[in-house]
This record gives sequence, C-alpha cells and structure tokens, in this order.
Amino acid sequence: MLRSLVQQSVQLVPWKVRGWVKFIPGLAAMQRFVLKSVIEGQEFDFVVNAGPAKGLRYPILLPDDKGVWTGNYEVEFVSALVGAVRPSDVCFDVGGWRGYCGGAMATHQAKKVFIFEPLPDNCQRIERLVSLNPNLPIHLVKSAVGAKNGTATFSILDATSMGKLSDSPFQPEVRSEKSITVGVVSLDSWRLANNVQAPNVMKIDVEGAEVMVLQGAIDTLKESHPMLFIECHSRELTKKVCKFLEPLGYGFKTLETNQKPDGYSEPDVCHLVAFCH
Repeated sequence: MLRSLVQQSVQLVPWKVRGWVKFIPGLAAMQRFVLKSVIEGQEFDFVVNAGPAKGLRYPILLPDDKGVWTGNYEVEFVSALVGAVRPSDVCFDVGGWRGYCGGAMATHQAKKVFIFEPLPDNCQRIERLVSLNPNLPIHLVKSAVGAKNGTATFSILDATSMGKLSDSPFQPEVRSEKSITVGVVSLDSWRLANNVQAPNVMKIDVEGAEVMVLQGAIDTLKESHPMLFIECHSRELTKKVCKFLEPLGYGFKTLETNQKPDGYSEPDVCHLVAFCH
C-alpha cells in the first residue's frame, strides 16, 4: 500500500513545480529518503501524467528514470520533437535509449515509430515499453545505425544505458572495459529491405556517430527531407552535420539559442534541429 502511494505521489505535485523540489533543502532531503527507502531499485509501471509524453505507460526504475517519472526528462527537446509530429507521420528514433522519445512521438498520433537501439539491456526495457502500450505503433529494431550494413564493436560507457560505436569520434579519450559486437544497418538499406515508408521526423542521438547515420540515410534524406532532431556532442560535430546536410537543402537552428549554429554561441553539446522549407 505504502509503495503504491509513493509511486503515485508525483501526481500530487503540479507539473510546473516538480523541477523545483530539489532546490527546497528540507523537502528535497525528505523526498530522497522516502524514495530510497520505499521504491528505489524496484521497477514499477507508471502512466506519465504530465509533459510531452503524457499518457505513455512506462516501466520506471528509480533513480535512473526520475525525469520520466516527473515528466521532466529533457522536456524542452522532447517537447520540440513531439511538436513536429503529425498524425500521418512515420518517425525514426535512432539511438533509442529506453524508448522514451519514441514512446512520446507515438503518443502524439504518429502512424508508426521505429526505435533503433543496439544495447541489449535497453532493448529489454523497450520491449517492456511496447508490451505496456499495445495501442501505440512502436516497433523496436535491435541494431545500431551507421553508414553501411555490417557488424561493429559497441563500447558500453560508464552509464550502463549509454554506449557508442568503436569508430565514433565522441570522447576518444574514454576507454571502456566492456564492449559487445552489434549488428549495424544503414537506414537506406534497412528501409529497402523492410519496405518501410520514408520518415517524416527523425531523432538521432548516437554519441558522436551522427554523420555516419546521415551518410547511410542519404537517399532517405533526398527523398523525403525529414525534419531532424540531432544531439550533437561537440561544436566540431555540429559543423560536420551542418556541412553534410546543407547541400541537401536543410536549414538549421539550435534549441538552446533558437539561432543557426555559429561555432561559439551554442553549447558544446547542443540539440540541433534541421529542416527544409
């Protein structure tokens, strides 16, 4: 009984003030104590009741999923992402983590959402997400995405939910003691093999391999000019992404500045939106 009450307690706090709880010393400490004592480390099913993924049933595991539980996970980015989705759209979530962004797009009446994720632990969480939301058109593709089909070494980073292809330029100084071999697909060849409609909206978060993903989707980009939401992990990578996409007719802005990236005013790690008029 107590566990269920604590699981649902977030609903008693207005969404707009949930992010401020951590700044109230006594209340924040009490919250941490209660969560750790009662539900931390114990997965439970929860219907997100606020924010851009409102209505999504999600398997919550605290403390990792606290932002999802409160409806505040990357709220500006995910709000912009779902704001681009129309009811007839096909959406790709490349680098799906645990399916939150893909699930959010599905709640906004996308026709189909394909989540590409190679890390087995994350795939298990996404499969759970799919089973909890049988009415949503979410499809999991257990693969990394790159410039061409094949296999690759996938390094698992300190955060167990994160990893990168071994040839990604992201954080080259970071060495991982754990790696696995994963399948890699290019989006163009995968679409052709599976007879999948070109996407209207794509989210890409692949820890530095963004250009490789785009290289493997060149025909898709030329065909449908999907709107792209890309997390770029350095200003140099942002420049490379823009240089690749600009000849295809794309314009750009960063969510953090609402301006075209210029190499110094945007954050080093930024959320790039690429679009064709």
